[in-house]
Amino acid sequence: MSEASFVAAFGVDPRVDEGYLPELLAEAVRRQDATLVEAALSLMFAFDLLGPRYLAVLCDLLVADWHHDHEDVARALQQLSDPAAVPALRHASELDLPYREYDDVRALSRKCMWALSDIRTEEAVAALEALSHSSNNSVVRNLAAYHLAKVRNGEPPSRVSRRLRER
Repeated sequence: MSEASFVAAFGVDPRVDEGYLPELLAEAVRRQDATLVEAALSLMFAFDLLGPRYLAVLCDLLVADWHHDHEDVARALQQLSDPAAVPALRHASELDLPYREYDDVRALSRKCMWALSDIRTEEAVAALEALSHSSNNSVVRNLAAYHLAKVRNGEPPSRVSRRLRER
């Protein structure tokens, strides 16, 4: 659905009504409505509305076990690169969600660690350090060690987080 079609069908432009999308996400969390989470995140990305006002609800969604959009949430948090997201990103890096049982390469962990690597605060680096010594999963340990080395070697943050900062 195009932006114009959405506005025509629902009678609201999320760019104009700045409270619409935050209220939609908050309602999705209150109701634990996975379909509404997916719709709200789709709108956020389609209308390019990601911003700091979504940080708290995105952190809540990242560690919630009742929806299936964790990778999209992690990507949004990487784009925001806000240090306040570090605890949620660290926690989600080790989550073993039943719906992700098939995922031996730990795609969610990867996205969370990219975000931690991009944030680069002392707390983010400490989270990567702790994850690199995690005894739970060797893939998590190796991913964390890789990102820790990137940060310590002075490699630049990814383009994903820089894109939002350049706006």
